[in-house]
Amino acid sequence: VFVGDLSLMFNRPPGELQRCITFFFIGLAVGSQLAGWLISRYGIRLITISSLISLSLLFSLTAFLPLTIWKLYFLYFAFPVLGCGTLQITWSQLTCHWFEKNRGMALAIVFSGTGISSILLPILLTLSKSAIPWQWGYLVLGSLPIITLGFCSKWLREPQNSVASKIKDTKIEQKQYLSLGITFSEAIKKPNFWIICAGLTLVVSGILAIIANLIPLLVNKGMTAVNAAGVYSAFGASLIAGRMIVGFLLDRVHAIIVAFTSLFIPAIGCLLLWTQPVDSYFIIVGAACIGIGAGAEYDIAAYIITRYFGLRDYAKIFGTQMGVTTASVCLAPIFFGYLIDYYNGYNELLICCTLFFIVGSILFLFLGPYPQLKSTLKDLKIEPPHKV
Repeated sequence: VFVGDLSLMFNRPPGELQRCITFFFIGLAVGSQLAGWLISRYGIRLITISSLISLSLLFSLTAFLPLTIWKLYFLYFAFPVLGCGTLQITWSQLTCHWFEKNRGMALAIVFSGTGISSILLPILLTLSKSAIPWQWGYLVLGSLPIITLGFCSKWLREPQNSVASKIKDTKIEQKQYLSLGITFSEAIKKPNFWIICAGLTLVVSGILAIIANLIPLLVNKGMTAVNAAGVYSAFGASLIAGRMIVGFLLDRVHAIIVAFTSLFIPAIGCLLLWTQPVDSYFIIVGAACIGIGAGAEYDIAAYIITRYFGLRDYAKIFGTQMGVTTASVCLAPIFFGYLIDYYNGYNELLICCTLFFIVGSILFLFLGPYPQLKSTLKDLKIEPPHKV
């Protein structure tokens, strides 16, 4: 939504502003590592609440600070670093501790929040620009962590009878403790860990490119900004639907099959966005296909980590996986920005994203069957605190 205004403000081509996303993902790589270690040491509640306050202050600073291009880059780097406790690691670990049965659906419901924001925020920010200075749109973004802070202050807690608390409160034999999963150092030596990182790197790169460029892409094809924001909202709706469907299937079908299918669908969406005119309903279908992949990526990552490596060092393993993936993705916005500016259009971007989705989804087929990790709750004789 801000790309056009930022381009005019700094007198820079839109493709160059893709570097904001690069700096954001560099920060995300740092923040993911930081979150995993801080949560393991200080717990979810303290880190999350501190991060929500920091994130709100940063958004407010962006609205009022006299910006240069390098200040903007720094702020986009700082968002995920100082807001590390608001990343997927926090919510996925909390969910995995609360839910054993139907964990996939529980993760899907929790992560559907990003889909809700994808529906509402583009329209809200686009309309707000007609009433307030566009920079104040960052204040709208800054209000969201404050709202979340109110909920977290009252209700954010880990279950008292969770696996983590059980380990702290009771003496467990070494053999039984190891059955909870493998250690962080063991996990990063497994080929499956790096297959997951490689597959998600390609998929996230493609989805990131589409998310960051969908509205300017459609405007470039001849669609009005308001209608383009509406298409983006369709993307957000499909993101929620994709998460729910994927979460439902993960509890019933092997994750490899779910991962391959859901991460291949965005390739079809790219082809539709490339070939169809702006007045075609297939444009909405194409955006919806991208949304399904966007809804699936982190649900699949969070779920697969628990099934292949267990919960013993989950925060560190998932944080490192996110860190490796996001660090690898950092160069993608620069590459895609070069394509946009060099060809003065978005067709080449869509072709590259199609290839990324195809190869990335195929990599998940090489993960193999789940390892023989014993059921955490069964081994510790704990009843699941909740059942979805």
